[in-house]
Amino acid sequence: MKLLPIAALALLSSVAFAKDNATYQDAVLVKFVTVTTGNSCSQNGSTSGKVDDDGNISANSSGTSNCANITKRHYTISVGQQTFVIEPEFTKGQKGAALATLGWSAAFAKQSVLSDQLPGTHVLVRSAPDGFWVKVGKRESRYRVVAAQ
Repeated sequence: MKLLPIAALALLSSVAFAKDNATYQDAVLVKFVTVTTGNSCSQNGSTSGKVDDDGNISANSSGTSNCANITKRHYTISVGQQTFVIEPEFTKGQKGAALATLGWSAAFAKQSVLSDQLPGTHVLVRSAPDGFWVKVGKRESRYRVVAAQ
């Protein structure tokens, strides 16, 4: 797969851009995978020591390190003869909320309209200047095109 976000938007150029008058295309969720995009580590430690009457120094050190993978969900959707791999993308409001909550993004992952859907689910998609939008029922979420075939 090649990274083609601009081509993906061009392929859906027949879709109206205004949300109020949006024209959606039928699509099907083909599959989803969780991919590792990096890791996050934290460390802490302490050292305690003492000096005896002869000037000898003794010390004890202890520390811990915790690492966790940073993951994203990639969804493969089929729109007509085209296949797109997409990932959830923050809107401006969600970016602000992530900054305000010091990066707690788990809530964002559940906000994605595709988060609880199974392969074979019918969805609606539209392309707009601010992203690739997927609609399930009355809810809509913004995604970024990772690859197109």
